[in-house]
Amino acid sequence: MCGRYTLTKKQLRFASRFSTEELQIFLKERYNIAPTQTVPLIHIVGGKLVTEEIRWGLQPVWSKAPIINAQCEGILNKPTFRQSVLQRRCLMPADGFYEWQGKTPFHFTFPGREPFYFGGIVDTWTTPDKSPIQCCSIITTAANEVVSPFHKRMPFILAPADYDIWLDPATKPEQLETLFKRPHAVALQATASKPLVPDGAPRPPHKPTQSEFLLT
Repeated sequence: MCGRYTLTKKQLRFASRFSTEELQIFLKERYNIAPTQTVPLIHIVGGKLVTEEIRWGLQPVWSKAPIINAQCEGILNKPTFRQSVLQRRCLMPADGFYEWQGKTPFHFTFPGREPFYFGGIVDTWTTPDKSPIQCCSIITTAANEVVSPFHKRMPFILAPADYDIWLDPATKPEQLETLFKRPHAVALQATASKPLVPDGAPRPPHKPTQSEFLLT
């Protein structure tokens, strides 16, 4: 699963065949990104590559809790996610995510805290007062050998060579299935979080519970 993550870079540059210029994404340091907060992402809108901040957690009418994760297995056949994964995929930047052993959070990062991108999906939620709100969810996959001692699931992290395939609305379902099955994020490393992260930022996050959010 993925219930908390970090994005501590102040600026990212993103190059894509869908844009003639690099996207520049200006950010605030965030050490404890939590569901229902707005999060930065990259997706294609009207044929144009854009970056936006969108609420983390899909909110279908049948669910009382936001759906913050969506399993890749069978996602193309699930009514809740099918149209989003076929037509509204996004990349969600991060430089780490948390999993827990008991009450201890472990921070998963790549060497040098290099940024990476979760595969995500975007949808629109209509509030009770009929206001539309865009929201997103992180796709999860079976944990690799680094994460599996901590949890059976982990975020779906894309390789840079696959970013454009993931973003392209014309990508076919069988191509998506191939992406889901590729080995992923083998260079991740886990570090137990200290009582305080650098610069006096908030303490490591508490473990999300099923009652708070739907962790699928």
